[in-house]
Amino acid sequence: MTAGNRSSLRRVAAGPLLVPFSLAVVSLTLLLVLTGCRRVPKGVGSTSVSRQLPALSSLEIFPEISPDGSRVAFCSLVNGTLEIFVRQLSDPSQVMRLTEDGKQNVHPSWSPDGRYIAFHSKDRGGIWKVGSEGGTPQILADFGSNPAWSPDGKEIVFQSLPIGDILATSPPAVPPSTIWLVPASGGPARGVTKEGEPSGGHGAPFWSRDGKRIFFVASDARAVSQELWAVRPDGSELEKRHSAPRILDPALCRKTELLYYGGISASGQNAILRLPLPGKEGMAAAPEVLTAPSVVVARYPSVSHDGERLVWSSLSTNGNLWSLEIDPATLEPQGEARQLTDTRGRNTWPVYSPDGNRIAFGSTSPGKNADIWMMGSDGSGLSQLTTDPAVDQIQDWFPDGRTVLFGSVRGGSYGLWTFDTVTRQETRLPFSLRDAEVPRLSPDGTRIAYHSRKGGVTINTWVYDLRTGNDVQITFDREFLGYPVWSPDSKQLALQVRRGEDVHIVLVDPQKGEPRQLTFDRGLQWSSSFSPDGSRIVYSGLSRDSWNLYVVWVATKGVVPLTKNTRRLDMYVRYPAWSPGGRQIVYEMAETKSSVWLMEGLD
Repeated sequence: MTAGNRSSLRRVAAGPLLVPFSLAVVSLTLLLVLTGCRRVPKGVGSTSVSRQLPALSSLEIFPEISPDGSRVAFCSLVNGTLEIFVRQLSDPSQVMRLTEDGKQNVHPSWSPDGRYIAFHSKDRGGIWKVGSEGGTPQILADFGSNPAWSPDGKEIVFQSLPIGDILATSPPAVPPSTIWLVPASGGPARGVTKEGEPSGGHGAPFWSRDGKRIFFVASDARAVSQELWAVRPDGSELEKRHSAPRILDPALCRKTELLYYGGISASGQNAILRLPLPGKEGMAAAPEVLTAPSVVVARYPSVSHDGERLVWSSLSTNGNLWSLEIDPATLEPQGEARQLTDTRGRNTWPVYSPDGNRIAFGSTSPGKNADIWMMGSDGSGLSQLTTDPAVDQIQDWFPDGRTVLFGSVRGGSYGLWTFDTVTRQETRLPFSLRDAEVPRLSPDGTRIAYHSRKGGVTINTWVYDLRTGNDVQITFDREFLGYPVWSPDSKQLALQVRRGEDVHIVLVDPQKGEPRQLTFDRGLQWSSSFSPDGSRIVYSGLSRDSWNLYVVWVATKGVVPLTKNTRRLDMYVRYPAWSPGGRQIVYEMAETKSSVWLMEGLD
């Protein structure tokens, strides 16, 4: 921010008050919703009400209330980029724009005295701080995100990996993210946790009231559970304090030591929950439901130091499957992309049957777990396959064209299952790959490739032979080498390799294990599917803040873009599947919307 910008801090006109509400609670809350307020669940406080704050855009996210409870810093999408704003809660129309450099500035965090705000700049990278009344941002660390100030204001804790995209239910961090500290006045950063200790991605850190411990969330790679851990700033005394299906972005009230987080209520819906900060023995009582349970995801809570005001974000991500017709020789699109599904929630991970006539995919409806669905390649004949309350994740078709492979956590353990689309019978496979993540069946049906941390803390790729039972590690990368995709002839694997903050696509012969890198652009490149002849790979890539579909040639490494989305972190395209006929690519496209809510009069 320039000196001229600092001297011209200005009010931003607020948009209309838009109040979303769940149909499940319409009869109880209609009057309050129409007046801009919502009654909170019984037990929170008879005078407590929540209301949506005026919106500047369709994406208002990462709210952080000031220590004295008078202001809230938040991020809003402006011209395709996220910037930080500060709003006066006594007069919500009073809004100051704190950043305006177009560098995707997120995760604002107030210093204990309210004089500074630390934040993550996605485009520039790293942790920065700026005066809460404006000023020139100062870099503190050239990597990391999700900063949080120590109670004495001397240090800032953060997670090592940057923000990727914005998804309503995305975990706070994914592997290999770890926890770090940097002096608030500047200086070298130092690590607190180590990769794999505990397992999962380490993120969303915050401090204990006395500053003697750092708490963080470790996210399971399958996103079916999360754990709250505590550690001393020197990395000692690592302790698990709590586990739950969802612990999103926890925050601590300094006065009461009550913990607030985005979680799942007993009814299976989303809400902000709170409970006393768990000690070494874990939870002393069941969490209290603080906000009205809803199909919309409540997360990013922040509470004032006196415990009387709470802000949070209410997010919804809708993802549907789209079809893009292409010329298989030139890759030129043949017309506009066409939407195949139109439901709330997420429809994702499409997989073609061997004859190309059907598509199996994963679907998550609001308030429900993921199941497997199927439709024709033109979107017709939509039908649900699995109905178990567990999370079912589609992986592949068997060569017989009637059986699909999926993973599921049932009876407390992860296993691989088959679903016969003719008899509709589900069968658990008679072997254990409990450490397997993203298992992929070879097109000839003889082997399963997957990635795992077994034998170490770094993700590498393994191949299990269904004929012999041999389970062999084929890569030994120092950072990350996983997410396998088989070539049509079952002879090669496309994998994703991490190098710093970038992810690239490599090709590996399972017999030799030597990777050959195919993509080199900065950003994320996620391999998904080979062309029918194996000469090309279609993938989703994040570059310059936008997700697009690309094709890379295996022989020449040349890259061709298929879509042209620009600067929208709130939208993504993902998991493209190339049809056996070569003329159709089906993929997920999703958009996230979010608003900021305020609750006052807390107990």
